[in-house]
Amino acid sequence: MPLKFPSAVAELNLIAILSLLNFGSGYRAALHAANGRGAYDNIRALVLSLYLTSSEEPGPSNLLSAQGMTKITREQIAGLMNVSLHVEAPHPTMPAVTIGQLGGPLLEFVELITSTLQSTGNILVNNGYPDLGSFVMEALEDAKRAGIKKGLPPIAELVVEKPSSTDADPSTATSIPIPDTTSLPIFSDNVIPSMLVHFGILDLSSVAFAKLASAFPDPKLIVPTLLSAARSGSKTSVKFEPPEDGPQLSVEESYVLRAAAINACEIIVAAAKEIEVPDDKEKERWLRSITLPEIDGWLWAVAKDRPDYRKLSRYVTKPTIFF
Repeated sequence: MPLKFPSAVAELNLIAILSLLNFGSGYRAALHAANGRGAYDNIRALVLSLYLTSSEEPGPSNLLSAQGMTKITREQIAGLMNVSLHVEAPHPTMPAVTIGQLGGPLLEFVELITSTLQSTGNILVNNGYPDLGSFVMEALEDAKRAGIKKGLPPIAELVVEKPSSTDADPSTATSIPIPDTTSLPIFSDNVIPSMLVHFGILDLSSVAFAKLASAFPDPKLIVPTLLSAARSGSKTSVKFEPPEDGPQLSVEESYVLRAAAINACEIIVAAAKEIEVPDDKEKERWLRSITLPEIDGWLWAVAKDRPDYRKLSRYVTKPTIFF
């Protein structure tokens, strides 16, 4: 982040809130229409705006503190995101007059952001944490003391509102203990499962959900083109076309697709470790060192970086605060 932070915990707090709010994929098309940015770019800009417009002291004036999160309003969120919460509608008794009414394609998204910040802030306040960064720092320190070197610490304690387990002041920490995350599974959002379908890795032809089986175009028609080398030239030379919403899936349909993507990526990594390249040992070593987070990162990044991949449909499930 191109920011100067007063402490390691302040930086961790911003990163934690960015991660907390990293959802909104179902509103991608509406966000592009509203301000020209996608879901993640909007959330990143929002979090930076929250940081830059907040005081550094804990309390309601610090919008990234626990107390500030509890008091934030949807109007503040909409203003910082530069999106409208109103639509024009005909006046019920005056045909020539239009009036503004609460609504629009992004009202639900703004309300999800607001309620997520408020509920998280309330839990933090009730358990004596000044901000989310302090809670995460405590969880990381607890994991370090417990000898947890791989995976993630049990930060789900936040959900069950477990009281603080240490008397140490996390705000005095000068560094952040980072666990080894190479053994974690992929984060299955809507992008990775959709890309795996387009690449022909996930076969939906015999899936139990009829709608899911026909949700995407037949990958056999496009896989050869997708697997060919990207066209030369800079990304800026390609005319950007605003995205359109992909197939609308239910929570159950989305669950099946996301679970299949997790399993598929684990099979990919396992298969890579078995590939032998007798004439290129360096490539063989690289294949055998591939991790699930690297597969995750590549699929997500390439879906955004290659113009032809950006045009591929990504399924939509909303409302959700998971992706």
